[in-house]
Amino acid sequence: MSDERGAPGRAEQLELRAGPTGSDGVIEAWRGDRRIAVFAEQPTESRSRVALLARESPIDPTEVRALLDALLARAARQPGAALELATSDPLFREIARRLGFHGPLRDPLVAGPPGTTTLQDVMSGPTGHDEIRAALEQLLPGISVVLGENRGPLRAIVRRAVSGISKTFDFNVEPAPGMAPTRFSVPNRSDLLIESIARCIDTTVAVRRRFGRATRLVRRVSFDHSDFQLLHGQHAGSADRSAGVIHFNASFASVAGLTALEAAREQRSSGAGSAGVPAPFNQIDGTMAHEAWHQIQAALEARRSMDGVELRRRLGEGLGVETLEQAVNGGRARAPESWKRAHTRLVEEVSAYAATAPVEATAEMFKLWWCSTGSPAPIVAQFGGVIRELLADFKD
Repeated sequence: MSDERGAPGRAEQLELRAGPTGSDGVIEAWRGDRRIAVFAEQPTESRSRVALLARESPIDPTEVRALLDALLARAARQPGAALELATSDPLFREIARRLGFHGPLRDPLVAGPPGTTTLQDVMSGPTGHDEIRAALEQLLPGISVVLGENRGPLRAIVRRAVSGISKTFDFNVEPAPGMAPTRFSVPNRSDLLIESIARCIDTTVAVRRRFGRATRLVRRVSFDHSDFQLLHGQHAGSADRSAGVIHFNASFASVAGLTALEAAREQRSSGAGSAGVPAPFNQIDGTMAHEAWHQIQAALEARRSMDGVELRRRLGEGLGVETLEQAVNGGRARAPESWKRAHTRLVEEVSAYAATAPVEATAEMFKLWWCSTGSPAPIVAQFGGVIRELLADFKD
């Protein structure tokens, strides 16, 4: 049964249909014989609340807009009820904001009335850095975003060669008075994912405020394609401990980049998967937390190398072995049974990627601990307790 049609001009119309029998409140979006997305509808007197449950991947940005237009048309049948969209999907949230939806960084988005100034109004045409800075600050109350200085044509050429991005610009964010700022380098393009950049800043600032001087190596975050793994979408990010730079995959910074990244990942095996994070967090929050931990751990071990040994020992004990290294190596065919059991727990409670190396295990644990919305897995909870102790009195 068809409920609503949209996206005229395509070979096959987009249809919103009621879900299968017994799935009350479920709406499915179809184009011909292809199911595009699944939503859960929870209408109230003042809001028509719709939560995105699943969508096809990759998805064309114009398809996302067509879906939102169809949902807006459906909500209009309920007089006086604004459409509220609940999702942590970065593409849906960005396009919704460009259509006039609004709301805090990780809250559901509410459709604005006709005539509302939209993100599209801000970002369309020749977008200046001031407009981007203002759009970021609107999503980051209490955080000042300061544009970086123009470093001249020679520096621009060098940066282009190193980063793999043709045009970039910088801005600085001071987490708290007296703390050294973190410099962010982002691609200079009109389809910039403003909310994703804002999430990256917000997570960085929150981590730095929480752990103070232990975050002294979180000096710069660069959205780039500076190595093969970033360029080809094999890594979401990487941390350069010696330079104090976190490289964030530039594909996460733009609509076109994210769409291409999803298409590339769909065509290959994912390998050892990194842990997902629960809503309202998304991969931007999780990746930033993961990479920030690499820098925190570098500072921790530079201060006192035995702190790193103690961290891995106590995590190993939590998994039933002597050290975290034994849990990681438990995936080998001839590993002792206790190591194999610890390895299984590490994969189940953290992720397959955590079982590739001790440094990745602790970064994955920090990500899950930082982005937790309930009771974390036992080993993640233990990790949180250990780092609180080790970082409580951190001094250079």
